[in-house]
Amino acid sequence: MFRSVKARQDLLKSANAAFLKIDKAPSSSDFGKDFERIVPKLSTTRGVPSTSTDLKEVLCEKIPLHHDLLRKFHRVHGFDVVSQITVNDIYRGLDGVNALIRETSEYDPQTGIKYRGLSLPELYNLLPRKGNSPSPEAVFWLLLTGDVPTHEQAEALTADWTERRARRKDWWWSESSGELGGVVGGILKALPNNVPPVGRLAIALTALDADNHIKRAIKDGVMSYSYWEHIYEDSMELLASLPAIVALVSATETRRSSLVLEKADWIDFFLDCLHNVDDSFSEAQRQGLGDFLRLYVSVNADDEGGIPGAHVAQIMGTSQYDASRALAAGVLAYANEPTSGTLCQYMDFLVQFQNAVGREPKNEILRNFVKILVDKRFEFTGHKSSQFEDTRYKVLQEFVRSNVPNDPEIKLSQQISKVYTKQIKEARNQSMVAEQNAIAAPLFQFYGLRDMNYNQLLLCMSRALGIVASMIWTTALNAPVERPRAKCTVSYFTDLGGYHKGRRGKPGKHFKTK
Repeated sequence: MFRSVKARQDLLKSANAAFLKIDKAPSSSDFGKDFERIVPKLSTTRGVPSTSTDLKEVLCEKIPLHHDLLRKFHRVHGFDVVSQITVNDIYRGLDGVNALIRETSEYDPQTGIKYRGLSLPELYNLLPRKGNSPSPEAVFWLLLTGDVPTHEQAEALTADWTERRARRKDWWWSESSGELGGVVGGILKALPNNVPPVGRLAIALTALDADNHIKRAIKDGVMSYSYWEHIYEDSMELLASLPAIVALVSATETRRSSLVLEKADWIDFFLDCLHNVDDSFSEAQRQGLGDFLRLYVSVNADDEGGIPGAHVAQIMGTSQYDASRALAAGVLAYANEPTSGTLCQYMDFLVQFQNAVGREPKNEILRNFVKILVDKRFEFTGHKSSQFEDTRYKVLQEFVRSNVPNDPEIKLSQQISKVYTKQIKEARNQSMVAEQNAIAAPLFQFYGLRDMNYNQLLLCMSRALGIVASMIWTTALNAPVERPRAKCTVSYFTDLGGYHKGRRGKPGKHFKTK
């Protein structure tokens, strides 16, 4: 629901009065204390959350407050140095350099990814649940507003998405045949079989007419400060329908469905559309799969802004105002994430390991085989060098402990990680930890989703929540498109006084050659 201009002006006035209650900017020495005092009143989980069940109305409350903070922050610290960039940093891809802004999440080396200041274990304990896991709607509410939603707010968003997906049913449903299909189904049928699932999803998203609201607004000449409201409308329609679009990518053939558009959360709707989840699943199996998928979506709903998928999607969203195409760009970048091993790569590794030692090897056999691989400097898929455990892995491990304690593949996977990380610490004094795919891949297999190339799309579907939330905020804050300057190596040499031409164009004395 849109607020009137007067209502927004009143909100801004009250925000300014509530913030610092000063007529001029504070000095740099005083601003730290003021900053700590005003941050809890902003869009954070530490402040008083909004009581509205209308998500857009909540944003109308949050955005002016954040604008006020940014104005004061720029005024006081606009010329302060945040990061020092060296030549080595440039050639390492600015890895670890603080140079971007992402309001929805950030990475903490000790606690892993944090959504609006909440670690994943905190998120698991605080968010409203559907079944035994946090609902995707609750996660999105948190990412977009900074508030831990109430059960009523999460239910209101579920109802909103149900209504929106009914309005865009032409994307994914064929009225004439009563089958899943629509615009997306027609596009996917026309593609050759050699197009992988990630490519099929990117093509489907690119072809969608999913930016009607913002195109109409720009054509009508609306003010740029209100662009976010129209992008919000486009994005909500896209997110509401996304589970059906992802499900259609998995279908090798159309199937008649008794799909009823009643109120269903993101995952229930996805399972209704997924072609290989049918009546052969018992109610208990379907409930267990739903709980796992909700948890998987929750822990993967966003990522740090420097990760290629998130970064590419944000640049696309800032430059084109089209959430579906921004998401399509991100999907292609997430095809090979994480770099320690995709779901498919880890499952291949686990199968090869089973072929060597058996499905349930004795501890001594397992230890000896791992030792041989460690001595040969073999890199274990699904593991990375880090001082701290992957919190996504830990949360999924807790789910396994409570719900799937005796599956042989999952047990073997955990045993491999335990033995490997211990032995590599002893052999090389190197701290290695298991990443989430080392447990997520066998979990997908346990619940009957065996096509790991397709399951990679569920990572993309999860990250859509953070991509959309970040895109809305980027537009609301009128953030510019990133435009860093690129130079060739020789120009850097020249700028730094390390290279000049000698006689006949040969390197001068400052350029050392062998």
